[in-house]
Amino acid sequence: MPKEVAMLLSEEDAKKYAGQFVCTADFNSTTVVAADYSAVKAYALANDGGFSDPVLFYVPRLGEVFVF
Repeated sequence: MPKEVAMLLSEEDAKKYAGQFVCTADFNSTTVVAADYSAVKAYALANDGGFSDPVLFYVPRLGEVFVF
């Protein structure tokens, strides 16, 4: 069975936004439209930028254990 890896962000963006909540326009986009340390603020910034249904996710810091 082949393994597929989904990349949500480039390595550069992952470093830039580490520890923040990030919004992309939709599930097919890797372009960050808003980011903040607050999920609520990041989502509001994306909405204010004209993105009515952005995808919000957390970018863990290097070495941070992130369980979901």
